[in-house]
Amino acid sequence: MRLERREQIKPFTDRDDAASCDLAVPAEDCTETFWSVLKNLSAEYGKHVWMLVKPTITLMLVASFLSAAILTLLPWPTLLAQVTPSRAALVSLVSVFMPVPIALDVMFAAQLQAQGVASGYVMLFAMTLGTYSIIPTIYLWREVSKKLAVILFVFFFAVGWLTGLLF
Repeated sequence: MRLERREQIKPFTDRDDAASCDLAVPAEDCTETFWSVLKNLSAEYGKHVWMLVKPTITLMLVASFLSAAILTLLPWPTLLAQVTPSRAALVSLVSVFMPVPIALDVMFAAQLQAQGVASGYVMLFAMTLGTYSIIPTIYLWREVSKKLAVILFVFFFAVGWLTGLLF
């Protein structure tokens, strides 16, 4: 079988008794009060939360600024007037890039439909907004895998582009 080893695993043992040592627990550690432990725990927890919040807020602000600039500079009435492969590709790229909370994708798509925008663009925005954005891309790029970040970005871009063309 593929999961079995061809050779047996050699156990790692240290037979040198001089290499091991006894753990000495100081007596004062056992006399800590509940409130001092809670205070130290809260301080450590706060440090770790801040370590996560600080880059997240920075990324959200930068991504929001870039999204606002894109939304302001692109000629949306011209782009959404007619569904063409190149326009759908541009709109899908912008839509996947934008950091939008999940519930807003449905409200935005409903608003576009109420304004008479082509159903291809309504579906494109419904499929891409809020599902993936630049923020998870950056986290995946830095912490997990650059290849995975690119594959997911391209996947959601393609899903948006194809639904824009099909509907």
